[in-house]
Amino acid sequence: MNLKKIAQYSLLPAFLFIFSNIGYSIPTLEVFPKEINIMYTPGSDAESSASTTSNKTIVSTSKGETSQNTNKDIPVNLSVTNDLKSYKLGVSLTNNLYRDGISLFLDVSGDITNLNKQNFSNEVSISNSSFEVTENEILFFENEDPDFEIQQIDLRLNATISDEIKSGTFQTGLKFVLYQNNEAVAEKEINITISIEDVLSLEVTFLDATYEGLDFGIINTDLQRIDKKINLKINSNLGEPFRIFQRRAENMKSNVSNIEMDEKAIFYEVNDEGIKGKAYHDKVKNLEVGDDIIYESDGAGSGDSFSIIYSLQNTPNLKCGKYKSSLSFFMEPADKNGEFQEITVTFDLLAEVEKIFLFNLYPEKDAANMDFTPGTLDTPVVDKMLKVEIVSNTGKPYRFYHSLPNGLLNNEGGKLENKNISFALCDSNGTVLPGESPEDIGINDQLILESNPNGDPGIYYIRYKVKYDKIQMAGAYRSDLQFVLSDD
Repeated sequence: MNLKKIAQYSLLPAFLFIFSNIGYSIPTLEVFPKEINIMYTPGSDAESSASTTSNKTIVSTSKGETSQNTNKDIPVNLSVTNDLKSYKLGVSLTNNLYRDGISLFLDVSGDITNLNKQNFSNEVSISNSSFEVTENEILFFENEDPDFEIQQIDLRLNATISDEIKSGTFQTGLKFVLYQNNEAVAEKEINITISIEDVLSLEVTFLDATYEGLDFGIINTDLQRIDKKINLKINSNLGEPFRIFQRRAENMKSNVSNIEMDEKAIFYEVNDEGIKGKAYHDKVKNLEVGDDIIYESDGAGSGDSFSIIYSLQNTPNLKCGKYKSSLSFFMEPADKNGEFQEITVTFDLLAEVEKIFLFNLYPEKDAANMDFTPGTLDTPVVDKMLKVEIVSNTGKPYRFYHSLPNGLLNNEGGKLENKNISFALCDSNGTVLPGESPEDIGINDQLILESNPNGDPGIYYIRYKVKYDKIQMAGAYRSDLQFVLSDD
């Protein structure tokens, strides 16, 4: 009879053979292997988010590559010889490990009609063919058919190990007992050694990312804010408290004239929901240059995980260009005399700001045109205000021009010359600004205003004035007043 594997994990193969030869009166029990060595690295069994195409993960550890875990899918073989009598098999641990965060399971598969599935001492039912082995003996197999020559049972031993377990070596044994008429007639042990490696690692996972870095993408006038989320996971079994800092060595700089990112454009918030330690900056905070503590572990230095949301805001002072710098997380002992070395994860911080360079014109009373029609024949001068909004994020100084190539013309051939039309920069109330004075409008491009060296956006007011001659041909005069915005 062969009982096949059905469980997910196993440590080593165990084979149980039962031999029955006519005239052979001494029951025997054999097990294989005699010893099982289990190596385990906490955290290495978890599915990494880097395995998906939409997430990317960087892992930094306190040492090199860890050993491959051997706590899964280990077969165990048992063999029994018996004198044509029914028998039962029990199993128990010589030393319980569940208090330390370790559990051992045996899996039995195949034809389980012969399984008694009862606890040998108190008849507690086993729910399925996989059961936990403890110090309390489990009667896991019973054969009531005396007509057999050999019996072999294949098992699988599984270890479930908590990622919170501290590093070290743990020892126990699987004790198998052969019963006949409820009397122990043979027993064997498999010695088990479980070695838990030292683990200290920091994982940074970028969600919905195409590469290992924090890329905000492109921000423009239609997109005022971009949020990006990253997850941090700490694996630690050293039992030593630690802290995590965020380090920004320098501000982001653009490929356009090396312009620096507006300091108020990037901010972040730490999500402290469900964490074991203490998170800092669970409220929105600007991402500043320098070191900033973001997390402190509990007193036991337990592993933990949390997320951070970074945001890029389209501020008025944000200049166009492709920006780049780096951001780092580093983990250090909370005690300066701690034994482990600093662990650092460094990655790119990227953003692109789309170029904006435009102006908007707002005649008085939201009119579509500037109308200088005099109210009466006795009104020789008419003035109007024009509001100009200039939006620019180039970081370069700009100039604003206007021109009136043909003066004002009517359908009968009458003309109002440029000398009759003047302009001046003024405030929102129409008062000419200090240092400015009215001047006649030009035929060609004529400079109205020039920005500061940074090319900051602004709102300006121009006061246009039309002076009519005493003898002026009647009619409707029209023309196009042309404007040009330039940063050349």
